[in-house]
Amino acid sequence: MCTSANRDDTASSTATSPNRAASISGQFQAIATAGVPGAGKATSIRDNRLIDEGWRVLDADRVKDYLIREALEAGTYNHILSMRLPDGGTVRPRELATLVHVESTKIVDELQKRCTERGENIIIEGTFSWSGLGERLPKQLGVAGYERFTILDVEVPRERAEEQALHRWWSGRIDTGDELGNRFTPAAVIAALHQDPGSPTICATNVRATFDHPLTKEIHTVELIVDDSTSGKPMRRTFTRTDGKQLLLKKNLGSARVVHQVRPNQARWRRQQASAPNFGPPASGPEEQTDTGYEV
Repeated sequence: MCTSANRDDTASSTATSPNRAASISGQFQAIATAGVPGAGKATSIRDNRLIDEGWRVLDADRVKDYLIREALEAGTYNHILSMRLPDGGTVRPRELATLVHVESTKIVDELQKRCTERGENIIIEGTFSWSGLGERLPKQLGVAGYERFTILDVEVPRERAEEQALHRWWSGRIDTGDELGNRFTPAAVIAALHQDPGSPTICATNVRATFDHPLTKEIHTVELIVDDSTSGKPMRRTFTRTDGKQLLLKKNLGSARVVHQVRPNQARWRRQQASAPNFGPPASGPEEQTDTGYEV
């Protein structure tokens, strides 16, 4: 079993990067996902073509898998995994994910801190169910000198999210080829994130508060993409704010996407100047510019 001293480094190399062969780019860009469990956030990331090689994925569920495998090797949960359930099968390892939830969250928080200090391109997978992210995340990225922050919010009807979460779990129970199975998400957890009928989810409310938070002004470009199918008709809306000013709202661009080429911002330039040798009066900082074009 790994010790606490080397656990973060091991988890980083085995549970956070989707393509271990690809080097992680340090372009000071970050993406965070939002939406209730079962909304289809991973699918939306692919549909929006938000990332390619060179991004580090920070996902507490991947870290949970690492911790569960570690426990399997140590035999920690053998007495639980041998229990026979009414469907005739035994408890699957990922069904014990709640037992490692706190530890996985702490590990991801530490990995996120290390990655932002290096300016890595990161994607933070989560639900945005905690309102505290609205202040903590922009502050962390702004201090680190990040140029671009994209939030992807996926909104689906409650019944659809519950159905997709249930299907994901049950497929893991009947697929004996999957050694870990899949996590179980109670319908009550999803229902609790949906407020009154016709109102946005708690996740959507927190995302909008984050996009509007004053601390986002420290980040050159902040983008909010909302994939919303709650009305029965899928709609994609994109809000973009540069240097604290909201520029545009795009709807249903189809296969086109906006591509931004962002030059270094003042926050990162000041940080670099502070750590550089003192050879005389500092030069003036780089002018902040954004070149926008369309890629089809």
